[in-house]
Amino acid sequence: MNTERILELADRIEKLPHHSLNNEFKDGPLSYFNMGSWHCGSVACIGGWTTYLYGDPAIDGAVGQVAELLGISEMEAIYLCYPDECDKIYARITPEDAAKVLRHLAKTGDVRWSVIEP
Repeated sequence: MNTERILELADRIEKLPHHSLNNEFKDGPLSYFNMGSWHCGSVACIGGWTTYLYGDPAIDGAVGQVAELLGISEMEAIYLCYPDECDKIYARITPEDAAKVLRHLAKTGDVRWSVIEP
């Protein structure tokens, strides 16, 4: 697991403004965080920001690349990019929520969306 990269990603995402509407980026997708924007030609979600910052953004947040770049298993990358245990609608997951999950991952090696309040 690449703890340093995961923590750096958490710090970077936490500083982004949250955009809760899908596919309506006024200033371009690189200006916002939005977990609901997956495979939409943007880098607004955790997977997209991971590939944009550390990999090949043309792959658009592919789970295999996210796993490789963060040094986690592909199953952990799936859990990170598709937060099914989270009660929030993906687009309502804030940058602070995502950062909390990433920091938990860095500390414990476990992707756990239940660490955020519903």
